[in-house]
Amino acid sequence: DKQFGTRAAKSLKIMGERGCKTSLDLVSVAHPDFARIVSAALPYTDYLIINEVESGMATDLRLRDEETGIILPEQVKNAAARLLESGVRELVAIHFPEGGYGLNRDGGDVFTPSVQIKTEEIKGTVGAGDAFCAGMLYGLHQKFPLEKCLAFANGVARYSLLDETSTRGIEHHSTILQFMESAPQSRNIFD
Repeated sequence: DKQFGTRAAKSLKIMGERGCKTSLDLVSVAHPDFARIVSAALPYTDYLIINEVESGMATDLRLRDEETGIILPEQVKNAAARLLESGVRELVAIHFPEGGYGLNRDGGDVFTPSVQIKTEEIKGTVGAGDAFCAGMLYGLHQKFPLEKCLAFANGVARYSLLDETSTRGIEHHSTILQFMESAPQSRNIFD
């Protein structure tokens, strides 16, 4: 789009003008114009919910140590801040196997560790990121505090891993919320 950079950016702008909250989820695909394409849509996005690979490509930051593969908490925070500075209106949430990090426009931020899961329980990983995104959107719609949004999103992603399909493992929201109250969490890597 000549005026907005991409048709997606134009569509998001129109939806925002009509009173809709807008959310952007991305596809982890290497593309030479990835950052430019994404940046066009950010000023028209209320909630950006993406993984560490996508946030790294969008900001040109490495969120994992190249040698160890360990997530770098300060880089996650830097990426979220850059994305907000690039125009995201309300919230940036970055998810990864170790948990989820959220940064609000007002500066409030939270990291919530993922739920522990045994390797043998994992039946498939297809759709786990989408499940996290859906959990975040549900939590935001329900006006959960950010920490509860992230915890619920982690729970939805965890349930999605229990089946080889992208949806069959997911339980009713009340079951997930109840599970999350006592679920053992992974180590908090942001401490």
